[in-house]
Amino acid sequence: MVTLRSTFSTGALVPSLLGGLTASLVLPLFIFATGPVSGAHLNPTITIATFFGRLATLPRCILYIGFQTFGGAMAGLLLRASFDTRSFSVPGCYIDTTKVSTGSAFAIEFTTDFALIFLSFGVGLDPRQRSVFGPALGPIFVGIVLGMCTFVTGFSRIGYTGFSGNPARCFGAMVGSHFASYHWIHWIAPLSASIIHGMLYYFIPPYSRKRTSDVSEETS
Repeated sequence: MVTLRSTFSTGALVPSLLGGLTASLVLPLFIFATGPVSGAHLNPTITIATFFGRLATLPRCILYIGFQTFGGAMAGLLLRASFDTRSFSVPGCYIDTTKVSTGSAFAIEFTTDFALIFLSFGVGLDPRQRSVFGPALGPIFVGIVLGMCTFVTGFSRIGYTGFSGNPARCFGAMVGSHFASYHWIHWIAPLSASIIHGMLYYFIPPYSRKRTSDVSEETS
């Protein structure tokens, strides 16, 4: 039986806490800084989710993901140059396959990506929430959501360094280091979560599409 005590003993709790706090503080700043330019599309997971939520067009989605992936690759090469080696790993992108199966990693990644998407829509991306949270609180809450996901998954299993949450980040890390056979998880998990969330977003409740249209008409 896997217990939290066994995961605490690995020493992963403190790094996970620091990573979560950093994400909670830094992400809102990037959202505020890039919001006027691209709507703060920094993460393919969120961009894919907005497409299936019918909040972004396919050409715009492809353009954003292309630049996000390119930016991740450049960051990975900068890490390689900074460390002067290809032997480095980024938390959330690499797992110990002797302790964690790809099936388990996919399940954790999918579940956490879905939680990230669901909560991000609920506090920041859904146009119907503008009057509730406004343009200032939404990014802060999204940062808290990412920080919590990073913290909780960072010590969830021995050999698992946390969820990716951003496939472009892991793609860049592997460009600078080495590609793992399970890199598909970082893309397929958020894609699957986005598809399911998109279905729920429009079919539960059944009148949500009309409500979205009403909000669009009021804000236009």
